[in-house]
Order: sequence, then C-alpha cells, then structure tokens
Amino acid sequence: VWVTGIAEGEARQITNDANASLAADVPSVSYYFPNLSSDGRMVAYRRDKGTPVPDGMQYEIGLWVYDLDAGESKLVYDQTPAGFDWKPGTHLLAYGLGVQAGYFTARGQVDETLASGILAINLDSGDSAELVKPERGYALYGPVWSPDGRFLSFDELIYMEGRGNFAYYDFEAQKYIAWDKAIGLYDWSPDSSFLAFDYMTYTATGNERIFLRSREGTEETQLSPDTPGYAYYPAISPSGNRVAYLSGNSVDSPMFIITVQ
Repeated sequence: VWVTGIAEGEARQITNDANASLAADVPSVSYYFPNLSSDGRMVAYRRDKGTPVPDGMQYEIGLWVYDLDAGESKLVYDQTPAGFDWKPGTHLLAYGLGVQAGYFTARGQVDETLASGILAINLDSGDSAELVKPERGYALYGPVWSPDGRFLSFDELIYMEGRGNFAYYDFEAQKYIAWDKAIGLYDWSPDSSFLAFDYMTYTATGNERIFLRSREGTEETQLSPDTPGYAYYPAISPSGNRVAYLSGNSVDSPMFIITVQ
C-alpha cells in the first residue's frame, strides 16, 4: 500500500511485506482496497496472508488501519471484511462482517438467526459498536457513507452471487429504509438527496444504463441514452449537477469511454 502526496509528488510506502511467492515454504501476502479517511490521516485496507500447508493454502485475512501520523498499524477485524468505509470528518470506520457458515439454506433463502449487521470502530477512542442491526433478517455488507455522514447505505445479502437489495440507515431519524430492489454500482449526491446508479448487479449484459433516484422517492429517471452498448459506474460531481460514467459498445470489448452529462 502506498500513499502519494499529489502536491508534493512524493510516494510513501506504508506496507513492506507484500510477497507473491509460489515457494512451498514461503507465505504470500497481498493488500487490497485501500481507503483513506477524509482528513488524510488514516488508511484502511484488507490484508491477505496465505501460508502453504500440505493440502493447499491456509489464509489469514483481516481489516487493518494505518495511522500516517503515528506510523503504526492496527488490526481492526481478524476475518474477511465485507466492505468498509470511513464516516466523513471522523475516524469512525464502518465495516461488514461477511457471511457465517450456514447462512444460506437454499438459493434465495437464508437463516435469519445468522444474519450480521454493520459494525464500526472509532480509531480515536478504540470503541467499537454495532451501527446497523440486520432488522430485516439479511446479512448486511458493502457499507457506504453519504457525504454528510447522516446515512449509511449497504446491501442486504439475499443471493449467493451478485448484488443484494439496496438499503440505508438514517441516523438522525433512527430509521432503516429498504428499497427492496438490487442496484449495481452507485454514488451519493453531495447533499445526500439523491443517488446515481446502474443495474450491473452481477456481470454486464450490455443493456445497463445510468439512473437517478431521490433518496426518499420511488421514481427513477434514466440519465444515459438508449444507444448501442451499455453504461455503468456513475460518479456525481462535487457540485451535484454532473454525472460521469463509463460506457462501452460491447461486453466483450476492453475499451471504454468516459461520458459526462
């Protein structure tokens, strides 16, 4: 994991043990999904360590946080995190717990007693708490904070593959709101009043489009045109009046263009 100061043009390496070794007696170490706190002090990331054993590999996966000021790392969660995100303006890190063994009882059916919520740790105080309970009986994963820190969105894990149904928690109103539908990649508007999203809930079909929907409403507006190809991965501008997204002519083509509307 590296941190680069754009103004200074300097790169700082904060992990030093990454190793893609294939040797039978040397562990492999990889890092994924670096996420920087809004003040630029803390970096959260996933660390995977694979140790060769007689019948394959034994993995140790955890969620870590590196304090750039102190130059120290801390293990936050010693299992595979199901997504993680910093609350804006704080050192509060929200993260999902993944799926417990036996959670899926059949395709589209789950054991509600094994559903897990969204947890969080305050890196300033060290306190941990459950932020959102699995009120509807589904395991929650992929937490994403709204820009104002009032809302935390996530997926309800219903199927063994693909995206789950979209939902979010309103901390001011202390209310869990579910859309009862799956969406793909999405982005919150700067004022947290609406979202831009696609419907790429699994793999691309070639028919994906970009849509807008208010946080509280049910009506959605198609943004990207019905042209040949598909559109996905929306990003709303800081002013909230533009949306950028990727588009391609074919699911088999590696070439994409960036469009701004």
